[in-house]
Amino acid sequence: MSLVIVSSKATQLPNPEEEWNYPDKDDFTYRDNPEKFAADCDEFQKMTDQYEAEQEDAEADTFQIGYGAFKSFRAQLALPLGFHYYVKDSSDPFSWWLQRDRDDSIEADAVGEFLLHSDCDGELGSRCIRTLFSEMNKLTPDQTKTINRYEEFYTFTRKSAENGLHWIFC
Repeated sequence: MSLVIVSSKATQLPNPEEEWNYPDKDDFTYRDNPEKFAADCDEFQKMTDQYEAEQEDAEADTFQIGYGAFKSFRAQLALPLGFHYYVKDSSDPFSWWLQRDRDDSIEADAVGEFLLHSDCDGELGSRCIRTLFSEMNKLTPDQTKTINRYEEFYTFTRKSAENGLHWIFC
């Protein structure tokens, strides 16, 4: 199994399938009005098609990595960024904690949000991505040379930051 991080533009249209119910012909509104039912079904389908087209246009890039490799990648990246992970309970594989080895700045909060973000779902906002990219720019080649796939992730992060994109973890 692997993680895919999708960088995406913010979209404007709501997802009709999450916001509204598909018209029901047995609904009181349509009981004596089959034309209204057909028109509403057509409108719902049109909104769904527009939403899906906007979503296709919104995807800009992807970064794919195995779940275990992503855990290791973040642990390696955390150190030069001023953090480190530690295990609170060695019998619990999900017992990872993050310790901040730097000041309590807003930048550190945003980097910490990335480092602790779920690797199987959710989104990371463009502000956090821009801050992460800014912090990655402060790292020296000596600090990143042993981090597997760093250059690929750096390029992915740079494109996302420059274009104001957010990430979707799936």
